[in-house]
Amino acid sequence: MLNFFELAPATRLVDLPGYGYASVTAAERAAWLPLLETLRVRTSLKGLLLIVDSRRGLTPADEGFIDWAHGAPGLHVLLSKADKLNRGEAAAALRSASERLGSRGTVQLFSALRGTGVREAQERIAAWLSVAPAGPSRQ
Repeated sequence: MLNFFELAPATRLVDLPGYGYASVTAAERAAWLPLLETLRVRTSLKGLLLIVDSRRGLTPADEGFIDWAHGAPGLHVLLSKADKLNRGEAAAALRSASERLGSRGTVQLFSALRGTGVREAQERIAAWLSVAPAGPSRQ
C-alpha cells in the first residue's frame, strides 16, 4: 500500500512502508511494481528519497530500486541510524554508499535521534518542491 501525506495543496509525500524491510516477501514486492511504475512516470514527481540502514549499507534490493529509479528527477539516499556508528564506521558507510551510488543520486548520513543530517534532508526536499526549508533543526 502506498501512503500519501498531503504537505500542502498539490504537494504530497508518498511513503512505501516496508519496501526495504527484510520480512516482506518477494511476492509482496512484486505487487508493488505497478504502483511504483505509475509514480515514476508522473510529471509531478520531484524526487525519490530512499532510506537505508547505515549499518547494513545498500542491499541488492536497494540497488534494484536505484536502478529502477534511474531517469527519475532525483534520488537521495538517507543512511539512517548513523548514531549507531562511530566516526570511522560512519565515514566508511558514507564512502561505500557514495561509490556504489555513483552518479545515480546523492547520499548522506542521517539520524533522527541526534538530528544528524535533518537540515540537509529538509533542504533537499525543499529544493525539489521549490519551497523554503522547515524551521531550525537540532543539528
